[in-house]
Formats: sequence, C-alpha cells, structure tokens
Amino acid sequence: MSDEIKKLLAAHKSFQSGFATDALHDAALKLRSTPAATELAKSMERLTARSPALNAAMGRLNTSSLVEDTVLGQMRSLSDAIGRITEPHWQKDLARLSFRMPEAHGLSSLTRQLTLPVGSQFPDITARYSQFGEAMRTALGSFDALKERMASIRTPWVDLERSALSGKTFLNLQAVGALSLSHNPFGSAVSCALRTQLGDWRDPMSFDFEALQSPAERFGLYRSRGYSTELEVLDTPAYEETVEIAGLVYDQGAEAVQDDADELGLNIQAYASLASFERKVRAFIDKVMTEACGSNWLKQRIPGDMRQKWEAKKETAQLNGEGDLPLIEYADFTDYKVIIEKNDNWTEVFKAIFGRKDEVRESFQRLQPVRISTMHSRLITLDDDLFLRAETTRILRKIRPHL
Repeated sequence: MSDEIKKLLAAHKSFQSGFATDALHDAALKLRSTPAATELAKSMERLTARSPALNAAMGRLNTSSLVEDTVLGQMRSLSDAIGRITEPHWQKDLARLSFRMPEAHGLSSLTRQLTLPVGSQFPDITARYSQFGEAMRTALGSFDALKERMASIRTPWVDLERSALSGKTFLNLQAVGALSLSHNPFGSAVSCALRTQLGDWRDPMSFDFEALQSPAERFGLYRSRGYSTELEVLDTPAYEETVEIAGLVYDQGAEAVQDDADELGLNIQAYASLASFERKVRAFIDKVMTEACGSNWLKQRIPGDMRQKWEAKKETAQLNGEGDLPLIEYADFTDYKVIIEKNDNWTEVFKAIFGRKDEVRESFQRLQPVRISTMHSRLITLDDDLFLRAETTRILRKIRPHL
C-alpha cells in the first residue's frame, strides 16, 4: 500500500473515531426520544465537514481515486442517514442498521459482550436445524459437521444475552453458503430454500438508483422482500469468519486488492469482486452466444437501442484514449439480465444452463442494490456483503464451466 493511501486511511480513521462512532453510538442509544434526533442533526454538521487532516491527505492523493471516492462515499452515507433521521421508518431501523456497518464492530464492546463458547456450552441449534426443509438439510450436511464448523470459529461471536440468536444467525449463514454452492444452485428446491433466507425477488422489479445509495433504504428493501438473517448479532470479524466457513468467499479475481480492503472495510473488496464478476459474466455471454448464434449475435440478438448505447460508450472511451475493446465490454449491469431473458436467447442458449428464467432474474435483482451502492462509492453493510457473496457464488458456479 502506498504512503499516500496510508495517510488517507489514517486521516479517515481519525475522522471516524473523532466524530462518527461516538455520535452514532450516542444517538442509537437514545433513538426513540426527540433529543436523539436533535443530537443526530447536530452530528450531521460535524460529519459533513472534512477534517483538516483528511483534506491534506486527499490533496496529496494522485492515483488512488477509488480510495478517495470510498472515503467520501462513506461520509455521504452517514450524512444521508443523519439528515433524514426524523423520518419514522429511519428511526425504527437505524439502531439495528448501525451494527450492520463494517466500521461498527467497535460499538459491540460498548453495548454487548461477545465471547467464544466455553467447553460444550454451544448455542443450541437443534430446534432451528429441525425446522429446515429437506433441500436445506441436504445442502448443509450432517448435524455433527455443523457443530464442528461452529467449534472452528476463532473470533468471539456468541452474544451472552442472545446466545440463541447467535446460533440461529450462524446456522442461517451456513445455509446460505451451502445452498449457493449446491450442484444445481438454480434448481427449484434450492431456490425456494434460499428465499427463506434472502427473500423473494422473482417478480420483475424497478430500482430507485438514487434512494438505494442509502444503506437504510437498501435494508428496508431487503426486509420488504422477506430477508431474514439477523446480522446485527455478529460483529464484522465474526461475520467474515462465519461466511468464509460457509464457503462464501470472494471471487479469486478480486484478491489483488485484499491489503487495501483490510483497511477500508468492505467497499474496496466489493468493488473488486463486482468488477471481476462482471468481466466473467460478459465473457460467458459472449462465448455461449457466439457458439450458438455466430459472431453476428451482437447485431441480431440484442435490442437495437442497447447496441447503440454500447457503441456510443465505446466511441467516447476511444476518444479518451482507451484501446479497441470488444463491444460487449460496454454493457451495463442491467443489460445482462435483458440479454439472458430475451425469449430466443433463453430458449436456444440459456435455458439449458440455468433451467428457470425467474430464478436467474431473481439472482441478478438481488445483486442490483449492492451494485448501485458500490459503484457510487457508498457505504457497504454486512447485509449488502452477504447478498453479494451469495449471488455471485451462485451465478459463477453455473457459468464457470463455459468460460
């Protein structure tokens, strides 16, 4: 990591410790009272003003605009939340949301005690496991194997006051990982089981791109679709170890930024993971469509206005000095689903790969909110991270054999 990035990160941490952590923690404890909203409104003024140290670091930063955007995006996310704290549904969600932020694990030690299980005193997951359907239990494996995974965690993760919820959260995350890694992750039974964890996203949806840059708006959307995992019971280190045990690891193509991601939280890793994922999706679509339809598929099998947009983007890029890249490299995230779902493409090419059109639509729609927030450099929550890990894992499992 360069010295300039280190200086920026140090200033960023100083900003958080001096303003955001104390302000959000104090406000969350008093959230239901009118004085709480007043205190948060005052805090907004401090959060939206960059500290002199941060300004100085950014002034020296030349090549790391992504890092700068991430830092500023996180501050904008906090500012947005505070600026709208008087809205009723925000008052209800912010206390829970604060513990879902990647930088909020320091608050855990102030409000609750997390520990490792001692001896045989593990959270009882027997009842929860017995409630799962056959597809879920098949994907998870034996009950003894689950207990071994639980015993392997080295990060304190059991909330002494909510040990049953800790166990439930661990089991839910293992279930999401197991289902996403299934041999047929878009099969009907697996998709149905995943909906009990991530919600039902099958119907065609439109997304408010501006609103979904806010973490609270995304959390509200997730909950409205039926998302159930209670992630606030885990702090960030415990969550990350748990999802890795579940097999929900980032795509290997994103490993190059791991050192920076350790410092900046989830934003940089999410950006790199999505970029790697989208490169693979574009390569997959181009390969299978070319094999099935020939090299002219770009003229014959996509909507005309979509092709025109790609050509305009390519022309602009080349005027700015970019090399001659394949036209599909200028596709937008929303284009992938349109191409796959197009009736002739689906019938002749993609049905044999994925099986059911609504399952593929659901997967890409679950990714849309975190894609919006990531590409606008807004703060990524643990919920966003889970959707990203689960759905990129599912899709990559089906397309890798074709790359």
